[in-house]
Parts: sequence; C-alpha cells; structure tokens
Amino acid sequence: MQESPWQKTGKESGAQYPPRANGPRRGADQPKSGGKKWIAIVIALVLALGGLGYGVYYMLSSKGAESTKNTTATPKPTPKPKPKPKPVFYNPLTGEKVDALPDRPAVSVKIPVGKAARPQEGLNEADNIWVEQVEGGYIRYDAVFYTNTPELVGPVRSARPTDVSINAPLRGVLVCSGGQPQVISAVRQQVGLLLDEDGAGPAAFRVNKRKAPYNLFVSIPEILNVAKNKAPELKTPEAQWDFLKIADDKSASGTNGEAGTAGTGTEGAGADGAGAEDTAPANPAPAAALVDVSQAGQPISAFNVHYPAFESNWLWDQATGHFNRSVNDEPLVTSSGQPVSATNVVVLS
Repeated sequence: MQESPWQKTGKESGAQYPPRANGPRRGADQPKSGGKKWIAIVIALVLALGGLGYGVYYMLSSKGAESTKNTTATPKPTPKPKPKPKPVFYNPLTGEKVDALPDRPAVSVKIPVGKAARPQEGLNEADNIWVEQVEGGYIRYDAVFYTNTPELVGPVRSARPTDVSINAPLRGVLVCSGGQPQVISAVRQQVGLLLDEDGAGPAAFRVNKRKAPYNLFVSIPEILNVAKNKAPELKTPEAQWDFLKIADDKSASGTNGEAGTAGTGTEGAGADGAGAEDTAPANPAPAAALVDVSQAGQPISAFNVHYPAFESNWLWDQATGHFNRSVNDEPLVTSSGQPVSATNVVVLS
C-alpha cells in the first residue's frame, strides 16, 4: 500500500493523521494563492482604515478651523474710561468757585481808618474786610487775606479785644503792631498765631515816606513764611458764612443780591463781640441751596452805617459791579487812585 503524503508514520511523530476527505490535493508545483489573497485583504483594510482616519482628521480639522474662524472675529475696541469729574471748590471766605484752594492759612491785618493812615495799601486785595468799632466810637479795619498775597499791606496798627470774635473762627494769623499786654495775652490764646512787629521779624518794616505810627507795613508772603516756621499746623480757613448759590452758579453774601466775585466788607463788628461765630460746611460743596437772584435781596444804590465818630458810606457803581466806600462822605482810594470797594457788604447790628 502506497503511503499517503498527508499521513505521517509513527516513526516521525508518534501519531497518525487521517487523510483530508474529498479535498483537492496540492502538488509540489501548485501555487500558494491563499497567502496572496490574505495580503490583498490586509492591504485593502489598511487603505480603508487610512482613508477613514484621514476623513475623520479632515472633518475634525475642518470643524476646528471653522470653530477657530468663529471665535477669532475682530474684537470690539475697548471703550475709553470716562474722565473723572473735576472737583469743585469754593473760596471759604467769599463763596466764589475756584479751581483749587491755596494750602495756607488766612492772614488778618489790623489797619487804621483815619486820614493820617490814608491811602491804605492792600485793601482791595483782601477776601474780607471787617470794620470794627473800638474805643471812643472810632473804627478800624481787620483785612483778611487768603487767595491774594500782596507784598505791601498797611499801615499796621494795634490789636483790640474785638479781634477775638473775628479771628478765632479763622484759626489763622493775626498781624498787629502790638497792644496792651492783657489784650495781646487774651488774643494770643484764641487765634492760631499772633504776630506783632517784633514777632513778624523781617516780614514787618517801616517806610520812610510815612510818619509814625502809620509807617509800619507788612508783606503777606513773608508773613506766611514766618507762620510756616512758627505754626506749621495752621491750615486752610473754614467757611465763615452760609453763601447763597444763585442761578449762574456764582455765590453771594450780603445785601445787594449781586454775585460774589471779590472781597466782602463787613460793617458793625463792635465791642459786643458780633462776628462770624458760625461756620458753613467745608469745601468742596457750598452750604446753601440754589436760589433765584431776585430773592437774594432788594436792589439798592447806596446806604450808610453810623458810628459815634465816623460814618461809613457805600455807593453802588453799576459799571464795576462794586460798592465804593467813603468815610464821612470822603471817597477812599488806594495809592494808585483806585476806589476802595467791595462786591458785597454785610451789616451786623
């Protein structure tokens, strides 16, 4: 019996395999076509999977690009921040609107009124001028400087007890030529800083063209330098009045109802201590509400204030918008010939 090629003898493997039933038999020269088919199938699968991966990548890439395209739109410009509103300040002594408040105390100077003292220097540059009655029915000026600092103010005269009620609320500098020891002691305790002729040093000086005692004058900038060294704690003055705020946003204090654009003259701060005791709220806001200017006072053209030894006369000047001052019907002028005047006059009685 001829041995089948599918059958192995026990000599080689120890086992016997039965022949394949009814299957074709492959001879030695028959090609191995099954292996090539598997190779073709594997290649097709690789190509198919590669195509599928590319398609997925393309889809993802397209969506990514589309998403990027949607999220990288031209940004809107960032709006510029609105500028902060500029703070509004008001002169605490006149009620005027100002851009800024000087960082310095107010300086009050005692100035005589009589003929021998004329012409007085610096009165028209004062923020406030108080007219105070002293002994014998005489009067004296207490000129308060804050926004303006003239180099020449005077003549300078002595202190009086009434200076306390005027200057204590200011907590500033009071300049005088001197005074009775008990008066100087009392005033010094109540004001921010009292400077007599000796205490003012080089800020006070005598001029040759005037006769003593009306030849003592001071420089406000130099007085402020002395005050900075002697009393550096002195600060900006607080408001001394409740100011009317009229329709054009100017402020007024006084009897004529006009807008306050310059100094205020105050009549009647006498021996009874009448003065600006109460203070208005500090800056930046004024104290009073908006009012119609027609309600601020009755228009007048002139008025007089009587003292035992003097009479103060005030005449309205329509061209300048000021009250021009006279004493005993004699017009007062500065050394340059300008009328001594005030925009508002407050009469205390």
